[in-house]
Amino acid sequence: MSSSLSREWDVHKLGGTSLGTPDCYTKVKDVVQLPQNVKYADSYGVVVSASAGVTDFLLKCTALAKTRDDTYISELKVLSNKVRSLATTLLSGEALSAYESVLAQDFQAVGDILKAVWLTNFCSLEMEELVVGFGELWSAQLLNLVLQSQGFKTKWLDARKVLYVSKGEVGPIVDWERSSRLLNAWIDSNINGSEPISIVVITGFVASTPEGLATTLKRNGSDFSASIFSALLKAKKLIIWKEVDGIYTADPRKVPDAVHLKEISYAVFCLKKKKEKQICSRKKRTPAIDMRITQTQKKACNSYHTDS
Repeated sequence: MSSSLSREWDVHKLGGTSLGTPDCYTKVKDVVQLPQNVKYADSYGVVVSASAGVTDFLLKCTALAKTRDDTYISELKVLSNKVRSLATTLLSGEALSAYESVLAQDFQAVGDILKAVWLTNFCSLEMEELVVGFGELWSAQLLNLVLQSQGFKTKWLDARKVLYVSKGEVGPIVDWERSSRLLNAWIDSNINGSEPISIVVITGFVASTPEGLATTLKRNGSDFSASIFSALLKAKKLIIWKEVDGIYTADPRKVPDAVHLKEISYAVFCLKKKKEKQICSRKKRTPAIDMRITQTQKKACNSYHTDS
């Protein structure tokens, strides 16, 4: 029996707005409703996006470097302060020191890449995807440390170690055999020990190419990540935490009379998105749909979001 099949998994996806402030991070345990004493067989995968605004900042810095605009340096410093501010509010002691060490190395790496882009006036797709993927690495590691400080036994997983995709005509194509094998090996090595771990924080959005290079699942790819890992883990259910609780006939933040839909077929959902001029890509939901995994969309927490 595979490692993932010896457990019953629930997978939760947290978007950037659900990780936008220190308060958001501390309330994840309540939003996801993590029991303090998680049983071995009841496991949780928490797939995360970058904290709100981080990916846009990284894209902005990359765009500036591409045009030989050296203000990318000051913008990168602003981002560094933003990410560090989250950490210093949430962590202390050894956990904070370890996280700040990671940030120092990562921002040095990002700075070196962007300097090369600025000097050469060239940025390959591989370089850009490596840079923009750092946001998920930071949020996953930070949430992992926050949950540990709250008494939970957790591990974080860099999805690039187990999730391999190739380029397809309509988006990334998952190498299911390779990814499943690597994920099960990771579970055996990291969470099936003498003190089993039942909560895994997983980076959304990022993956690896068949050659082992860093890549992404493209914009808004974290939902796709959640669906992929739900299928790989053969999860019981997948819950996508969004700004609103469920699916409505219109955006309830803009249309007070919008009606909540208790159930909706995939075809109708895509038609609705088309009318709203939004992209409904089947890739984001197909893995979970094919595995007949129950999918729910919920509002993360009233305190997470403010009207604008």
